[in-house]
Amino acid sequence: MKEKIDNKLSIPTNFQKIQKLSSSAIMIVVGAIVAVIGILAIIITVYFNVTINFANEKCEFRIDNIFLNILFSCIGLTLLYGVYKLLPKINKKILLIIVLAVSLCFGIWWVNRIEFKPISDQSMVVYCGEKFVENDLPTILNPGEYLNRNPHQLGFCVYIMTVFRLFNTRSPLVLQILNVIYSAVSALTLYLICKEIFKEDIVHRLCLILIAFFSIYWAFFSTHVYGNIPGLMFGLIAFLFTLKFIESNKVYNLVITAVAISVAYLLKTNYEIFAVAILIILFLHFLQAFTKQTIAGILLVLVCMFSFKTYVYKHVENGTGYSLSEGVPMMAYIYMGIAEPVTLTPGWYTADVEKIYNESNYNRIVSGEIAKDLLKDRVWFLLTNPVYTWDFFTSKLQTTWLNPTFQVFWCSTPSIILDLDAVYNQRIMSDNLVQSMVCGDIYKAFERIMDVFQMITFLSASVALIMTFKEGSIKKALLPLAFLGGFLFHIIWETKAIYVIQYFYIMIPFSAYGLCKMFQIIDKKVLNKWKV
Repeated sequence: MKEKIDNKLSIPTNFQKIQKLSSSAIMIVVGAIVAVIGILAIIITVYFNVTINFANEKCEFRIDNIFLNILFSCIGLTLLYGVYKLLPKINKKILLIIVLAVSLCFGIWWVNRIEFKPISDQSMVVYCGEKFVENDLPTILNPGEYLNRNPHQLGFCVYIMTVFRLFNTRSPLVLQILNVIYSAVSALTLYLICKEIFKEDIVHRLCLILIAFFSIYWAFFSTHVYGNIPGLMFGLIAFLFTLKFIESNKVYNLVITAVAISVAYLLKTNYEIFAVAILIILFLHFLQAFTKQTIAGILLVLVCMFSFKTYVYKHVENGTGYSLSEGVPMMAYIYMGIAEPVTLTPGWYTADVEKIYNESNYNRIVSGEIAKDLLKDRVWFLLTNPVYTWDFFTSKLQTTWLNPTFQVFWCSTPSIILDLDAVYNQRIMSDNLVQSMVCGDIYKAFERIMDVFQMITFLSASVALIMTFKEGSIKKALLPLAFLGGFLFHIIWETKAIYVIQYFYIMIPFSAYGLCKMFQIIDKKVLNKWKV
């Protein structure tokens, strides 16, 4: 009898070892990745030659002055150290209110100041939202039309329709103001996530300072009407309540997680990466705790994601009479992510997905076969040309991660709208402040500061990840796992710097922890010298 009991106890112990090793592996791998990105950021900057009437997306590379970058980073760290010493004297609630107020005020001021008019895919999803309001469905759902090509955009188009009906407007400005609010909620949620992961009060305070700086990014990015920002808010809420469940084992937390991540996925399908990270972490939690609640939570997340999407799609299909089972196959997007570049940098957008779908006469199965054949040929070419492949993917990774602004200023560039709207042209061209902020002297200053911020954030986050990886903490592994998912996804998928801004953002709690540990080491060394 004793042997049987021992055997039963040994199984969970082995599973717990697997859990700890897995969590540690996630931390150390991501720690190495962000360290490499941080080091490369000292050496290379990716930038765009943008003018007020042309949002150029062709990446340019600049080899930096390493000495100056290190010097500026040291100056930045010195300033942060001074803030770190002052933080214990500041009431944390007041600090939080100030951070959220700054984020809201700057963001609302900017979107109202520029009144950015969406272009390209942004204009198309807004257009689809308008057509839903008007019940003019053939123009967006007929074969070859936007939603027929891109049914994965349905959730966000329905969201736009809902906003337009709720506020009785067709103005993109309402969507942009809502983006500002979502960004502030995301800031609050990330702060609460930091409190769940790290217990030191000073880490929470420093995290707020870093989040406050990130409000610059969100202000300019809030003009971007494409599901990223509201999806991020719901994704972070899902993360927060996943962490609360791990702490308390209360199932109601996972109900919120399941609903939030399902909404995030509907708004932007890329947040499936967040969902996968949650499911993996819950599975690791099951290996550690062996609770029925965890299994129930995993099933709940899967059921909610499937049922939410199915309900919305079937509801639209039944109400319109159009099928949403067509569209560009995912295989075509994978091909585009590794296809021979045309006008942009390797891995960035090409027109291949449209060409493939057109060639198939808007048939998903046929276009999938075409994409499959193209993908096979391309993979074979990459495998047999290793030098070319190395150059292709290093260029793709650099242009994805080494633009310090993550294209947020590009998002606010009026571009071709100035040629199409004479009234808007006159207003923007007479506003010297807007021009300076988008592509003038103020922009250059922001880009320089953001370059330093990028280096400090990635390098300090790598310090935190490497310092804590031995703990094998499930809670600490959640954000790094989501980062790893985004990193791997954009190696094979279409990429842009703007597509990975959320993964940069979720490294802030680790950056705050890494900075605090570095500053504590400095304090100890200084104190030791004084004692001597």
